[in-house]
Parts: sequence; C-alpha cells; structure tokens
Amino acid sequence: MGSKLSAADQGRVEALDEGKRKWDRIRSLVEKAAMEERGRETLLRQCHRNASTLARFFANNALGPLAQTANDLAFVVKRSGRLESRIGSIREVVGRGYAGIDQAQSRLRRKASEADAARR
Repeated sequence: MGSKLSAADQGRVEALDEGKRKWDRIRSLVEKAAMEERGRETLLRQCHRNASTLARFFANNALGPLAQTANDLAFVVKRSGRLESRIGSIREVVGRGYAGIDQAQSRLRRKASEADAARR
C-alpha cells in the first residue's frame, strides 16, 4: 500500500495476509476431504483444529467477525449428517471467510486512502 497506516492497521493488514494463508490451508483440506475416500475424517479433524486455531488468531488481532466465521466453520465441520451436505456447508462457510477477509482488506485500503487524502 502506498499510503500510511497506523501501527494497529498495519498489524491488521499483516494479520489478514497470514489469515488468508491459513484459510487457504483449510480450503485445501476441505477439497482433499471431498475428493478422497480414505482418511476423510482425519482431514476433517485437521480442518476443525485449523479453524479453531484461526478463530483464536483473528480474535487476538481484533478481527471479531472473521473470528466468528472461523468458529462457525469449526462448528459446521463437527456437525453430524451426510458427508455431501457437510462438505457443501463447509465450502459455503469457507467462501464467507474469503469474502470477509477481502472486505476487511478493502476497508483498510479505503481508510488509508482517506487518511492520505485528508493529509493533502
């Protein structure tokens, strides 16, 4: 970003970047679980563990709505039911997570550009 951000906002930008990488890891686990017959429950357990860790990570970095989405994902992974419907629900929550990360990043960019314009 070309404009200046406060230290807290810079920390949030870094947290969002790291959170997106962790979210990519969860997505890859979900897709792998959807494709493979063997080891599916192990992959979903890993997805649950990563989602719980990601929720704490977002909460610690003052990104509450994203933390809630990650908690929702952990809940959906542990839900009982047919595997196909569970995978569909998991994919939906993963998509919401990506959308939330993109919205948070665009809000920070907009905030930085407004602060930059106010300085001029």
